[in-house]
Amino acid sequence: VDSVGAGVGEEVFFVRGREASFPFLPEQVPTDASIVGIVDQEAQRAESLRAGVGKDLDQRLADLTEQCDRAQTILLGDNGPDTTGLLVMLEKAESLEHAVETADERASFATRQLESIREQANQVRKTLSRALLLAADATDKADAKAAMLDTALEQARTVADAIAGSGGKDCEGAD
Repeated sequence: VDSVGAGVGEEVFFVRGREASFPFLPEQVPTDASIVGIVDQEAQRAESLRAGVGKDLDQRLADLTEQCDRAQTILLGDNGPDTTGLLVMLEKAESLEHAVETADERASFATRQLESIREQANQVRKTLSRALLLAADATDKADAKAAMLDTALEQARTVADAIAGSGGKDCEGAD
């Protein structure tokens, strides 16, 4: 359906679908497609602009292609024998990351082992402390018994000396 009065052979703009009935509002026209505009001299100007833009786009495309080539060179390291690409660097970084994770795991294991050794050392210290207390107690008891033996020995000597001094006379009547 023509909503603008276009003539035969003119270039036109058209729309399809529900929007095709909008130019006829408020009336509701049952249509699937409608002409909504006529293309005039601006179309020719647009065509020349398109040609200019095409050249500009070609140059931009060439520049973009060159940048892509440089990016690939950087990624792959194709600048010569002494260059390393980003992909190789990334692989090395991932390898280093794995090595760091392994080192972290080993350090964690070593830390757990150290904690276990510290715990065992504390247990040994406690056991030695108890043993020292028991040894000190046993020494004190042994010293007390030694003192008692010394006292008993001294008493025995005194008795022996008393008997020896009396010539054994006190002992004869003991029968």
